[in-house]
Amino acid sequence: MYQYTRDYLMNALAGNPEVVAFLLCDVPGGSSAWDRHPDPERFSLREITAHLAVWEGIFADRMTMMRDQHEPALQQYREEELAVVHAYANSDPADNLSWFGQNRAKLVETLRGLDAAQWQRSGKRGMGPMTIEEQAVLVLAHDGYHIQQILQWLEVPAAG
Repeated sequence: MYQYTRDYLMNALAGNPEVVAFLLCDVPGGSSAWDRHPDPERFSLREITAHLAVWEGIFADRMTMMRDQHEPALQQYREEELAVVHAYANSDPADNLSWFGQNRAKLVETLRGLDAAQWQRSGKRGMGPMTIEEQAVLVLAHDGYHIQQILQWLEVPAAG
């Protein structure tokens, strides 16, 4: 990946917590909107914020392992289990958004400190090897998926 492209990637990664916080800033803390499930197979707004916060730590751990170890095995996670273990449904969205933003800043700082060779260091996942560069792109795609979901949920009128 060209450095020019990496610079855009870093800016997008750094800015996405602000985008998520902005999209959710008009949802009052005690609103039932946090817990609506327009699609019962997907997370509520509250759960999305928890999910983003939890995965930020997982993504950072994976990239640090790939940077510091030779082809480490990257633990696989089941989203449903993480939601239960981390009590997504009972979490505080403001705390989640704060955690997401603070830890994304640390992730971006780590990525900005990598040299060209380090971006190509890899780890092993169940589906095959993944480089730090590919993981960073996946993080951005993951953000985009949930940003789109937030937009969809905010467009759904509340029942009653």
